[in-house]
Amino acid sequence: MLTLRNYQAEAVLQAQTLFRSGRKSVLYVLPTGGGKTPVLSELASRAARKRKNVVIFVHRRHLLSQTRAHLKALGCVGVEVATVQDANTVSLAKWADLIIFDEAHHIEAATWREIADANPKAVTFGTTATPFRTDGKGLGGVFEAAIEGPSILDLINLGFLVPPEIWRPKSGEPSGDPVKTWLRRAKGLTTLSFCSSVGEAKKLSHIYNAAGIPADCIHGATSETKRTRILNALNNREIKVVTSCDTISEGLDVPTVECVQLLRATKSKMLYYQQIGRGLRIAPNKDKAIVLDHFNNCEKLGDPLEGFEWSLYAGAGGRVRDDSTRSTPRLNSSSIYSRSSLDDLTNGYLVRLKPAEAVSEALAIIKNKYNFAGNWDKTLNDIAWAVRSGRLKGETLDALKKQSGPILNRFITELEINVTN
Repeated sequence: MLTLRNYQAEAVLQAQTLFRSGRKSVLYVLPTGGGKTPVLSELASRAARKRKNVVIFVHRRHLLSQTRAHLKALGCVGVEVATVQDANTVSLAKWADLIIFDEAHHIEAATWREIADANPKAVTFGTTATPFRTDGKGLGGVFEAAIEGPSILDLINLGFLVPPEIWRPKSGEPSGDPVKTWLRRAKGLTTLSFCSSVGEAKKLSHIYNAAGIPADCIHGATSETKRTRILNALNNREIKVVTSCDTISEGLDVPTVECVQLLRATKSKMLYYQQIGRGLRIAPNKDKAIVLDHFNNCEKLGDPLEGFEWSLYAGAGGRVRDDSTRSTPRLNSSSIYSRSSLDDLTNGYLVRLKPAEAVSEALAIIKNKYNFAGNWDKTLNDIAWAVRSGRLKGETLDALKKQSGPILNRFITELEINVTN
């Protein structure tokens, strides 16, 4: 029997509440690895038990078995699972009372939109880690409301994702021989290498193998049988590196991936977050994910732990509006990675964005000591992360202390001591 995490169960209840209130289409936003499939499976299962016709559409064929496995774990029968490329998609949509889209950021594509528009009487539920189109525009043309789950940082603090350790070019320019960098920074780690083209992916796979590092390549023409064999070999650590272009950027569930190698420049926040997310899933004896960002995408697109502003109508960069409901409060915090402090440990390859120690334990102790609760949480968390990441220091920190009352002043001072020792 599948047991939902608290935030997943809350998302299911919020979706049902929105549907009962008359909303016809709801989007659920949760980072890669946070567990969107259990949420959509639970929602489908509840509808099926009420004798509703349910169809789940997934983006790629390999996701069929993953979704069906979750439905089986819930004891759910009678739910159709299909890919958007199947020949009978429109017929299935016309039959359904509830239509569910996985990877719903593709919803504006012609095939997806045809399915979404096929049955105006059905209610629609979508899930995604990146709630905007490839051009950055929002998804408000299809979805009327959105539920926002925990952020990447929240999920790390809850123990449901591992933190990334990001390495970028020292000079800010594209840098680093892929294989030499991997041997220096990620030797022996199971790795996904994302390349700029299928040809580059195939070439890099050969280069890794020539260097004595077992590797293989997955691309659009790779058969389902071969793809499964390659990913099983990676999961079992029989091979160390899988190269690709875009084919495994989404939907891939291989928790043992310990390193993500970004070997392409991109302006797409969607692609950036999706690819880094492939390495953040938790697994036994895994405490972090190495990200080798050869093209300095993190400088252009931001630290993944900082998240992004969005709305259904403005897309990426838009402010969150009333069309969004958060199922778990998101910390609007500074990142625990400080760009101002870089380890110069390489010979012109990549330098590490230096991670700071977690402050949650010290923060909890001090908050309890001074009796802070309720509406103080956001303010205190913001201050804590800002102090620890080095974003709140010097004159800015002194000015905040002068403006604060005596209790908050003592909190800041004690926190500063605790998190910097």
